[in-house]
Amino acid sequence: MISPMNKIGIAILIISIPVLILRLNRFQKQYFEITLNKIIDIRLLLEAEKKYSGYYPKELAAIIRNNPLRKNIILDGWKNEFSYTLSKDSLNYTLISLGKDEKLNTSDDIKITN
Repeated sequence: MISPMNKIGIAILIISIPVLILRLNRFQKQYFEITLNKIIDIRLLLEAEKKYSGYYPKELAAIIRNNPLRKNIILDGWKNEFSYTLSKDSLNYTLISLGKDEKLNTSDDIKITN
């Protein structure tokens, strides 16, 4: 026989699991949105750098300069550094967020090229 307090505890546990799953899903969407916003900001900064110097910077960290407001711009929503690959002629680049699983070339990667 289950006591009334145990029944309440079981009911709370049963209700808590779907709520927790929904909250985790919402947080993943937030990380994705943060990452997309940072990609847009990075792209604008990279384009400004190319307009100024004629080519994209060799390292992504160059867009930070000495601006403390940009110190975390090279980190995606999951706090991982973006993968930035520059073409040999420095006229094109690939920018990749490794996504939730933190592994390159998987389905959750967010990738742009220029």
